[in-house]
Amino acid sequence: VHVKKQSFFGRIAAGILAFFDSPKNKESYPFLSALTATGRPLDAIVGNIIGLAVGACVNYAQAAVNVIDFYLADERAEERRAIVDLIQKKSPESDTLLRGYVCEAMRLKPQYPGLWRDAVTDTIVEQGHGLPAIEVKAGDRIFASFRNAHLN
Repeated sequence: VHVKKQSFFGRIAAGILAFFDSPKNKESYPFLSALTATGRPLDAIVGNIIGLAVGACVNYAQAAVNVIDFYLADERAEERRAIVDLIQKKSPESDTLLRGYVCEAMRLKPQYPGLWRDAVTDTIVEQGHGLPAIEVKAGDRIFASFRNAHLN
């Protein structure tokens, strides 16, 4: 990746590192190349990447906490024992099952329970499955539950 306005010492360090491990071999190379090709200042690019990384870390941390909390509940003691057994097996099959447990916990206890929206026009929301339609008026505040959406 070619970065504009690199210091003399930065160019030397990059050259030495490239000699031992070419940056073109890294998975991030196409992404970083596209970013630097925009011509934006390096500090702006780094700031955007750090901002995205911080936001992603918070999201992943919340997801991990919810997954752990989900399986620590007393009513999930059986699943918790199965998870402990799977962790000790260290096989591709157990890894697949563990991912399934994580996905199930994230489905039933998502990072964000839902989101609020304000209706801008009057409408009727058909729910289907024999449920009554919901009449929504402009200005009504509506909560869309991610958790409930995954239950039916």
